[in-house]
Amino acid sequence: MNLENHISNNKFFEILQMRLQEYEEAIFGNKSYLGIKLSMTNAMLYYVNELKRIEAASHIFGTSFWGYGINYICDGIEEIKHPDVFEIKKIPGLNKHHEIYRKLLLLIFNVQEGCLYVSIFSLDSCSIEINSTINTKYSLIDFENARFRTRPNAIYVDFIFKSINKPISFQIDTYHFGGYNYSGMLLAKYYIDTIKQLAIVRNQQIINTMKKEDNGGGTFNFFGDVQNMGQIGGKENIQSNSKINVKNNQDYKDLKEHILELEEYQVEDLKWKELLMQALAELNNLEIANSQAQQKTSTDKIDFIFKKLKDLKDWTAITLLPAEIVTKGGKMLELWESLKHFLRI
Repeated sequence: MNLENHISNNKFFEILQMRLQEYEEAIFGNKSYLGIKLSMTNAMLYYVNELKRIEAASHIFGTSFWGYGINYICDGIEEIKHPDVFEIKKIPGLNKHHEIYRKLLLLIFNVQEGCLYVSIFSLDSCSIEINSTINTKYSLIDFENARFRTRPNAIYVDFIFKSINKPISFQIDTYHFGGYNYSGMLLAKYYIDTIKQLAIVRNQQIINTMKKEDNGGGTFNFFGDVQNMGQIGGKENIQSNSKINVKNNQDYKDLKEHILELEEYQVEDLKWKELLMQALAELNNLEIANSQAQQKTSTDKIDFIFKKLKDLKDWTAITLLPAEIVTKGGKMLELWESLKHFLRI
C-alpha cells in the first residue's frame, strides 16, 4: 500500500471544510437564518486556518505516515463519541444547536522517529470554540496490535499499546473520498498495515543496536568514551519462577516516562538515545515476561545498559549537558534501583 494513495494535507482541509458545512442543514434543517449561517461560516473558516497554524507550529501531520478519524475518538486517555453529521440530520428536534453533538470530533495522528503522535480536537459547528490536546506521544516499542471494527455505516480503527489501558481509536471518514485515494475498508487496512510495519522496523532497530553493542567487546560510556567492564549479574538460583507483576508499579511507570522524556532532548550524539531505547525495550520485556527467570534476564540487561550510562556521581560531573538532563538522568537511575528492590531478583 502506498503513501501516495492517502489524501494530501490540502485535500484534508477541503474535506474538513465540506464536512463542517453539512452541520448547518443537520442542526437547523432547511430553514435559513442569515445570522446563524454567517456564524457557522466564520467558525468553519477559523477552524481551517487554526488547524493550519497548529500544523505549522506543532507538525501534527508529520512528514510521512499520517492519518485522521472522526466522531468516535480516543487518544489513549480521553474517549469521546458523537454521532456523524449525516446521522444528526435524521434526528428530529428544533433545538439541536444546544446539543453536544453539534461539535465535530477529530483525531489526527502521525509517526515520526519510532513514536506515534496523537492530537484530538473538538470543533463547535455553531460558534467559534475549539478544544484540543496536541501530540500525545507513544513509543512504537509499546505497540501491541492494530485492528478494525465494523458497525452499521461505520468502520473504526484501534491502535493498541501495552503502556495504556485504552486503545487509540477513531472512525474512518468516508466523506467525498474516491478516485485513487484510499477510502473505507482499504483506508483502514492502510493505517493498520503501515503502523504494524513501522513498529516491526522500530523494534528490529533496537534489537540490531543491542546485538551490535553486545558484540563490541566494551562498554559505551554515556558521554562518549569506552571502558572495559565485567559482566553484570551472573547465574543465580531463582527461588520462585512465578512472574512479578510490574505493570501497575509506580516506579516502573515513572521510569518509562523519564526515559521517554530524556529521549526527546536534541543532543548531537545519538548513541545515548539508542541506549535509552534499549532500556525501554527491556522494561517492556520485563512486563510481558512469562516467568521470573525471564524477568531476571531483562533485569541483568537493564543493569548492563544503565552501567553504560554511568553512575549518578559521573552525571553531575558533566558540565556540558543541560542541568535538566542531569537531574532527570539521576532520577531515572534512582527509580531503577527502587524498581529492582521491588523485583527482588
